[in-house]
Amino acid sequence: MAESPLLQQKATHFRIKERLRDTIDLAGCLILTCFLAALAIFGEVLLCRLGAAWLAITQLYCAWRLLQFFRNAPSLQNPLLAHRHDLRQRLLFANDLIALSVRVSGPGVLLSAAGWYLSAPADWIIPVALVAAWAGMLFMKRDALRRKTVKLRRELQVLDSAFPPA
Repeated sequence: MAESPLLQQKATHFRIKERLRDTIDLAGCLILTCFLAALAIFGEVLLCRLGAAWLAITQLYCAWRLLQFFRNAPSLQNPLLAHRHDLRQRLLFANDLIALSVRVSGPGVLLSAAGWYLSAPADWIIPVALVAAWAGMLFMKRDALRRKTVKLRRELQVLDSAFPPA
């Protein structure tokens, strides 16, 4: 396989940018975990505390998944093969992330919303706003992941057209 230095440089630059984004995502997960853990410890309503604890655990799980993704980074000799493998793994990870977010964080949000509603039924707007904010964040995340998967597929097509997989 004849390797293009320009393509190798582009692959290296792409991987560095993606690693930086992954690090920012990991930091965001950990900051959100700390906030939710504080809410779980110091919250007044039991269901809200349980919901916040559930969400803190889900954020830790997402951070663990990101760390697993870091650890499983390919260490192949050929940088283009490593880049292709990394692109495919990122594509699988991005496709799984939305379903994982709904399955794992949904019960925590519903517990918190139920706790707030049951503690003060007159303030029904707070749990509705919580569920609406969660749904809005899921839609934004879905849109961002859709753009990311298009970008990853495009990068993979460029790589596959220049150097077809064996």
